[in-house]
Amino acid sequence: MKLLLLPLLIVWTMFLPGCGRDLEPAPIPTEILSHMEGMVGEWDVTGSQGEDSFSGGERIWLTGGNTVMIQEGYYEFRDGVMENYVIVSGWDGAASVIRVRGFTSEGYMWDGQWNSLMNGKWLGTASGDEAVFDVGENSMKYVEKSGEIRWESNFTRKRTVE
Repeated sequence: MKLLLLPLLIVWTMFLPGCGRDLEPAPIPTEILSHMEGMVGEWDVTGSQGEDSFSGGERIWLTGGNTVMIQEGYYEFRDGVMENYVIVSGWDGAASVIRVRGFTSEGYMWDGQWNSLMNGKWLGTASGDEAVFDVGENSMKYVEKSGEIRWESNFTRKRTVE
């Protein structure tokens, strides 16, 4: 009797919502893919967190069929503290958004998502706070406000010699 129930249970779970692969996720839109490709490269970074200023650098590349973006960099704060970070952003075809996860050498972690892309700007959230990432050909600007503290990062593309 028990042996007969197992196959029935397996078949029944296949029809539960979210099980199986009959709903295909949306492919990454070409405008989002193109936008991510434009961010690839090496960048100098300056910015502020509240009253504290910082400078640093970042390298961005794509992987996973160009649907995942890796940002690896560092910030050196005015008081000499250096913090390394990695940010992984990837296309979530089921929700049609870019999901973001970030981690730092100081143990900070955040998550967020880019909900839309308008006129070269990502609009979304970082750990529940509103965030905007304005991307140009040779400059980018990221702004997020958490309570009374505003984080702003300004990026300038490094020139490479060919």
